Order: sequence, then C-alpha cells, then structure tokens
Amino acid sequence: MKGFHTDFFDVHGIDNSWINLLSHTAISVAVLFSNATYVAGGNKTVHGSYMTKAAVVLRSSPAERMHVLVVPPATVNVMTYSVTKAAAAKLQSSAQLLSAGEVVERGSVRVETNNAAGHAELKASITLKDQWNVVVAPRVYYAQGDSTKSYAVDVDMKPLTPQMEHGPVSPHGLIGQTLDGDGFAVDGRKDDYTGSVVVTSAQGEGAIEGTISDYVLSDPFSTMFKYKRWASLQALPRDVSLLAGGKHSRSERKSKMASASASGTPWW
Repeated sequence: MKGFHTDFFDVHGIDNSWINLLSHTAISVAVLFSNATYVAGGNKTVHGSYMTKAAVVLRSSPAERMHVLVVPPATVNVMTYSVTKAAAAKLQSSAQLLSAGEVVERGSVRVETNNAAGHAELKASITLKDQWNVVVAPRVYYAQGDSTKSYAVDVDMKPLTPQMEHGPVSPHGLIGQTLDGDGFAVDGRKDDYTGSVVVTSAQGEGAIEGTISDYVLSDPFSTMFKYKRWASLQALPRDVSLLAGGKHSRSERKSKMASASASGTPWW
C-alpha cells in the first residue's frame, strides 16, 4: 500500500473481511480481503491475498446517503438512501446498476464508469465534490493451477483540496491516517518476496495506529470502527511519534498533493 505522503507498507488483511481504507466526515472506503495463492513474477508462488471488492459510503446531502459497491469485473451498483432525522433510519429509495459510460449525479456526489484499458471490465470513478476522488479499477490475476481469470480491485484515493488534510477532522483508515498534516512518510513492515515461495503476513505494523483488527467492519457499508471519522466534527491526526516504522522526509519523495493507493502489486 502507498500512503498519501508516499508511505509504503504491506497488508495481508483478514480473509473474507471488510476493512476500512479511508474514513472522513462524508466518505468511507472499504475493501474485502480474500486469501489467494497465485504466481507472481513468472516463477514465485505467493500464498497471499487480494482485495476482491470495494464499497464506498458517501453523504450526498444532509438527508441522503449513497452506497457504491464495485465487484469486478463489471458490476458497479449505486444505491441511494434517504435518512430520517427522527430515527436515523436508512430507507432505500433507489438502486442502479451502471454500464460503461454511465454517470449518476446526486447532490455533491458523481459516479461514472468506463471500460478499463479498452476491455469489458469496468472502472468506477467516485467523486465527492471539493473533497475526494476514489477510483476503483479491476485487476486480473490467476490462481495457482487455474488458467481462468480471477479478479481483484485496485483503489486510488485523492484529496481534492488541502482542507482534507489540514481541516478540523483528520482522516483515518488504513491509508487515510497517512494524510496527517506533517512532513513525514512512515514506512511499515513489508513482506519478503525474495524466495521462490512467499507467504505474506505483514499487517501494516509500524505504519498504522493499532492493529489490523481495529479496522474491520461489520458489513461493507458500515462506517463504524475504532478510528472512524464519519460524521465527526473534530478529530486530531495520529501521533506519528508513537509509530515504530521508518520515518522519511516527505520532500525527499517529492510528495505534495499525492494520491494514495491500495493494490495487489507488491511494493517493489
């Protein structure tokens, strides 16, 4: 994974668990981790994992919430809910399965799809106006001993204004916490890919607050976990001095308003 300050760390995840990548006042991004054994680099057998689905929750207006579920290769489902103040209950008002080239706009949210690299697989771009852009793209991999395509997702997240980093609420989540307003990148534990057989086990140690289990969600569209920032009015950034990972000057890596990403590609 790559953080917003070009922090680098690996995360194996927890099999069949939804884990939060980004949590902020009006957006929450989660991915489903799935264990997989596959061949990488032509000759390495990797007993690792992939992110196989993505779920994004957005507040499109004070009275409306949108859920976007991306299941590769070609499912982008947009669900819109009205929120009643009396009981804070969510009532589904519409659902739309998008095809290539379609656009859904409601309030401050825009969701659009296109064909990834000219193929049938769909890529989704999800924008929360003046705040965040999240791009979910399909990734093909082949399970060991299987010639049929399997699919995972790559997720790229970008703040659209400096206020996302320097406002009253500091983002969190596995990757969101790296947008912490300081001048440092913090690198965490990385898996060793030098052997012919690799077993991944890194869980972001040294680069994240708490442990991986602190970021697990009860369902794809839950916004609740230990470090949640959804609907928060004020939240301080993490205390980087408490992290054990290697620290590097942000300027050394020429990171300004960089995006952050999570993918199935080893950091090397």
